[in-house]
Amino acid sequence: MPNRLADPTKASSAIAQKLLQGWTLLGETCPVEGCLVPLMLDPKTAVKHCVNSEVCGYCDEQFGPPLSFQQRKELEDKLEDGKLNESELGKSLKFSNEENGRLSPPKASDHARSPSSRSPTRGAILFRSTNSSSKSALDESTVLVAAKRAILSKMFSCSEALISCGDVNESKALMSLLTESLQALQVANSLSVSSSSNEEKR
Repeated sequence: MPNRLADPTKASSAIAQKLLQGWTLLGETCPVEGCLVPLMLDPKTAVKHCVNSEVCGYCDEQFGPPLSFQQRKELEDKLEDGKLNESELGKSLKFSNEENGRLSPPKASDHARSPSSRSPTRGAILFRSTNSSSKSALDESTVLVAAKRAILSKMFSCSEALISCGDVNESKALMSLLTESLQALQVANSLSVSSSSNEEKR
């Protein structure tokens, strides 16, 4: 399988940009095999995203707003007709869930996640099985280091702007951004520790 790992520089830049927009850096990495980029939460929709859209476009909408019956029907029809390409699947498709009447992704622990265990029409799926053993700890560390550098860079810029800022409201906004950046840095550090611990156990 080709290496689909994100460019650490691009990934860290995208993370920094989302932080400035008020997104939250989560304590988990993208489950798509070969990606390893930390997931972020959109505050407006409460949906988890991977900012590495150039590679995987992962979007976990299980906590987002439900699809209408018509939207679900259209997606299912397109699936059965084979009209959805991988990009569309990666950004919009969610699985049918009878309990809540909407489409949502399968649980990671389900054996049904294996492509070989799904029907042909449901087989072209949004999420690919994540084989943790195939992830390189070194590559994951590279992405996390780049992300932390981007966050620290933003914190430094905010600090410099705060020193010279004379507006009260702007100062409050900068302080809020610094606080959020610090929280994001703590999450990135916890991911690094978790990654190191997992590697030691192997």
